[in-house]
Amino acid sequence: MEEVMSMEEFKYDDHDTFENNFARWHYANTVEREMYRDRILSKEEAYNRFVKYWGYKYTNPVRARRPSSILVN
Repeated sequence: MEEVMSMEEFKYDDHDTFENNFARWHYANTVEREMYRDRILSKEEAYNRFVKYWGYKYTNPVRARRPSSILVN
């Protein structure tokens, strides 16, 4: 019987920054994709997806669309 691993659902931490929440989500998303041998999202693709899910939590919606500080690295 094959063991099935499950990931916890991401919970946005309202007491942390948008950037730190993205970093946590991006790491977890990458690990999950590696586990299932899915294509790893580029940092920009991942960020765009994160903004789609959680952008409303960001206090500056213009910056939430493309903060260069997150996409550097």
